Amino acid sequence: GEWSADSPKTPADKVRTLLSREDDEGTEYILDDSILSDRTLFCQLDQLCHFDDGVSGWKETARWLKYEEKVDSANRWSKPHVSTTSLHSLTEIRRMFADGDVIGLFDLDTKSNDMNGVTEKIAEAARDQLDLAPEKAEQLAQVLLKPHKHKHRGVSKAKDAGSKKKLKMTMDLDQMNKRQQQYPGNSTPGDLKAYKPNKRFMKKIPHGSEVANIMVGGVDFLKKPIAIFVRLGEATKLADLTEVDLPTRFLFIIAGPGEFSELGEQGRAAGSLFSDKVFGSV
Repeated sequence: GEWSADSPKTPADKVRTLLSREDDEGTEYILDDSILSDRTLFCQLDQLCHFDDGVSGWKETARWLKYEEKVDSANRWSKPHVSTTSLHSLTEIRRMFADGDVIGLFDLDTKSNDMNGVTEKIAEAARDQLDLAPEKAEQLAQVLLKPHKHKHRGVSKAKDAGSKKKLKMTMDLDQMNKRQQQYPGNSTPGDLKAYKPNKRFMKKIPHGSEVANIMVGGVDFLKKPIAIFVRLGEATKLADLTEVDLPTRFLFIIAGPGEFSELGEQGRAAGSLFSDKVFGSV
């Protein structure tokens, strides 16, 4: 159509206009600029996997700070590059929203700096919004509480499996309690170090930035994929969730049957969206 003075001036303005609506009485609702944020989002993608000692947990596989970096086959970070996502992955995310297979929790209030409060709300919403059986909702919560392995920390420097076993056998009660606090899930993998943020990478991130954590995992207790979108009322640092010492604002979780390959592409699509400037403006 023809341009006018009232026409949206930027891509973000166009999206906001599209998201504006009128109710039955003709009252128009425009997205309020006060709720929009131009803060930089650091995005991190974690994959549910099995560690060397057979315990499952979350492993960092990609990150975005404007550009995408992936952990390659040699277990090194790739060079930053423009994200590319498949139409199929975007379509699958859209389908989940359209079919109602998405839990939406907005302005969630968490009074603690770990995932326990968040997972309780997610489990409750899974029962209420998706009619998930209580035992399956509890299984989902336990999966989300499993520990995270960040790329910069790597694997424990124990010389061999025997020394690991010896370390576990000689660990006193105080040490076990400390590790349980560091890794709030049911298990504490032997090949993980205590959480320490990545200070070197932190220097590249603008002051005041927040985090979008994306978690993708294949589980055998769900018959179809579900997605969970959480926006915290206040950005909060959630224990060992993120490789950098920044507060989390968003969580996007995809869980379902199958391998990581297909679900992982959907996670990468979500990361690309979160890191997009226009998407972040709305």
